[in-house]
Amino acid sequence: MNDIAIHLWSDLPESTQAEVNAILGDLTIWTQAARTRPSTIAVAFHHQAPVAAVVTLHDRVAVGPAVVDVAVVRHVTHIPDFPHENIVQLLMHQAMLFIEEGLGLVLVAGNASAWAPYGFAPVAHRVRVAWGGELMQLAVAPDRAQFAIPTPAERQLIQSMALTNHAVAVRIVDWADWPQRPWLLLYGSDGQLCAAADIVTHGDEQRVVQAVASNDGAASDLVAQLRYGGQVSSPIVLQLPLTHGVTQMALHHQGVVQMATAGGHAVLLGVLDLPMMLTALIPAFEQRLRASAYAQWNGGVRIEISDERAMIMVTNGKVTVIDGTREADVRIKQVELLALAQMTFGYRSIGGLRRAGLLVCDDTELPLCEVLFPALYPHLSLE
Repeated sequence: MNDIAIHLWSDLPESTQAEVNAILGDLTIWTQAARTRPSTIAVAFHHQAPVAAVVTLHDRVAVGPAVVDVAVVRHVTHIPDFPHENIVQLLMHQAMLFIEEGLGLVLVAGNASAWAPYGFAPVAHRVRVAWGGELMQLAVAPDRAQFAIPTPAERQLIQSMALTNHAVAVRIVDWADWPQRPWLLLYGSDGQLCAAADIVTHGDEQRVVQAVASNDGAASDLVAQLRYGGQVSSPIVLQLPLTHGVTQMALHHQGVVQMATAGGHAVLLGVLDLPMMLTALIPAFEQRLRASAYAQWNGGVRIEISDERAMIMVTNGKVTVIDGTREADVRIKQVELLALAQMTFGYRSIGGLRRAGLLVCDDTELPLCEVLFPALYPHLSLE
């Protein structure tokens, strides 16, 4: 489809917004999310008729101790037979504004092969914990749980628990648009919220796609409540990171885990701005170096993609990011955009990416590069 004109929602007159809503569905609900930006909604027109819209929100993802601002594609709507490449064109139009707004990364759930030509790569492994057959029942306290939409105060507590969940290396810690659906909320003996689970229905399954717990005891109680509290129908499946406290407690309570790399439909990441991405990860770089044999190392590590270079400078344990024009002690060369995305969230190690032909790194420099960009085996859900 040629002759596509793209406009931001905020620039459209009310009459045009009403026409867009009539054809593509109500988009005004997305303007009520936290941290809306001028680029939040982009609309494509063909011969002045609205044909597609993309909604991106501003979430925050923790990568170790680093909290990274990310644009997340939350909604795509279009007329029948609208080409995928035009959806990408619409998103890339927004991307220029993302960078101005301080968002150098984009997350989207989609077909991996369709997005790969545009530099988007899978960054989330698939983890499932399920139960089979009749199991010994665990003690539950029904009066301590409810199935309800969290209050604003409970949302803040849930986000605080997510932020401090250091057992999970990569996790969404702040949603711009809170899922407007009930959570299973579990309260301690003191009446305070101590654990919560976000549950969505897929076919005949009830899937836990987000969960928090204040400690392992609360995580164990949450598993018991999910299985035997009566608020959630079976079968129940956990889709949480392997190292998550709730996942670990589920395994202790006879859950069976399956783990695999991303499938055809996956959570994908695109890096829009190399220096911005590296700068956001500085707290993670410093922590990784401190815990490694390179704690006393000083020098520069240059990341080289096809049209840009940037340098990670290490001086007495402190990391800065500068332009990549000066000489480097270590080079990660010929980095494909797919590799850059997977390095960011630790989907694959540098050695694995090198073996796949997605970057070049000398053998003698590989150990340091893998300290800076380790494999973290992330699991993320955009549901």
